[in-house]
Amino acid sequence: MRIHIGCELRFEFPQTTPMIATLNVHFSRVSELERPDYLIANPSVPIEGYRDSFGNWCSRLVAPQRTF
Repeated sequence: MRIHIGCELRFEFPQTTPMIATLNVHFSRVSELERPDYLIANPSVPIEGYRDSFGNWCSRLVAPQRTF
């Protein structure tokens, strides 16, 4: 069985805003994916990934002032 998932989120920031997003598949299930799951930001900003103490993959970024 194949399942396709995805989402698009939009935000409005009155000022530059640090964010932590937990939108990735848990590391224990990554081997079941056909292709990697990536977080993509528009406009493009640096995204730094890390794993929290529960094993969740987190993405840290700084969103610019504007609709993101």
